[in-house]
Amino acid sequence: MKHAVVLGAGVYQLPLFPKLAARGYHVTTISRDGDYPGFDRADSVFKCDIVDREAILEYCRSHGVDMIVTTGSDVGLPSIGLVNDRLGLPGIGFDSAKWSSSKQKMKDRFVAYEVRAARQRRLADYMEATPFRPFVAKLDVSSGSAGVFIIREPEDFAAFGLADKPDLILEDYIAGLEFGAQVVITDRVERIYIHTDETYMGSAPVPVGHGSHFADLPFDTADLIEQVERSQRALDMKDCIANYDFILNEDGCHILEVGARLGATGLAELIAHSHDVDLYDVAIDLARGDRAAVRARLGDGPMVAQPAQSVESYLLFSESDGRQITAAVADILRRHPDVISHELDKAPGTPVDRLRKGSDRFGMMVVRADPARPYEVSKSILAAIQDVI
Repeated sequence: MKHAVVLGAGVYQLPLFPKLAARGYHVTTISRDGDYPGFDRADSVFKCDIVDREAILEYCRSHGVDMIVTTGSDVGLPSIGLVNDRLGLPGIGFDSAKWSSSKQKMKDRFVAYEVRAARQRRLADYMEATPFRPFVAKLDVSSGSAGVFIIREPEDFAAFGLADKPDLILEDYIAGLEFGAQVVITDRVERIYIHTDETYMGSAPVPVGHGSHFADLPFDTADLIEQVERSQRALDMKDCIANYDFILNEDGCHILEVGARLGATGLAELIAHSHDVDLYDVAIDLARGDRAAVRARLGDGPMVAQPAQSVESYLLFSESDGRQITAAVADILRRHPDVISHELDKAPGTPVDRLRKGSDRFGMMVVRADPARPYEVSKSILAAIQDVI
């Protein structure tokens, strides 16, 4: 029997398990110990930190693993890259994984390949400026936006717990319109699925929603494609889906971050309902090295794909501490005419606290959206849920 490894056992890896099983794979999940739902979905479990790449390599070598894949998390990418390189498997390579999971290495490669991105500076350049100029502080290795902080006042370093962090990267704060994309890459950029992004401001901004309504985004398509292709060459990304964050202003599209894996927060579900493409299946095909299958799934069309309908994916979460999921949550979701699909991660009676990071969610929904009123429907449903938890 073919053997697949899913790196990570969290909620964002869960959709991979049934799809791999349906293809006839024995599925092992690798994750450190904890209360992770993937442990119950896998055929076997290897408990190991996903950053322990040598231990993961030895497991994959000794168990004859045929493929290794993940979604939604950057931190384990070097482990995947090492396994692929050492065992001769398809998918992202070790150097590419290192470059795309380290914000500093990523920026160094962007500079070398002239990718349009924020400029890095020394701390003194900001602290000595009069008046104080906002800037962005990033932890070198972190997943997605979890390690990104906007410093608006000098006191924010201490407020965000950054005063003793030696690996901080400091960049100019770029004002503009933020949006994202899921980019399918074989040996070239195949398709770019643009989406808008919605964040919730807790102790730090947390991505909570995405929308396919981007018709009014005033980006130049040729410029966007050029920056994506430059970044793909800079990071040498092959046989992967890449999660892009952009900011658009009068100078064009700037690339803020790239993670060489499918994004989280319902992005695959968003693309499935707006473009009729299952990115979980695409991610598996890429990890198998089946480029022909990938191209067949994507079909014909422009590189920057156009959605068939306007939809939004949105996390379900509590806006305050001390709440509890009730049966009424599922009732609201089932009865609302604009809810296309939904999932609950936890059963009624489970306590939930305020959203502080993406994993604090207790579910997700996909809804029909009005492009003229982005996220209005999603927020109204979430508000109704707050009343019953």
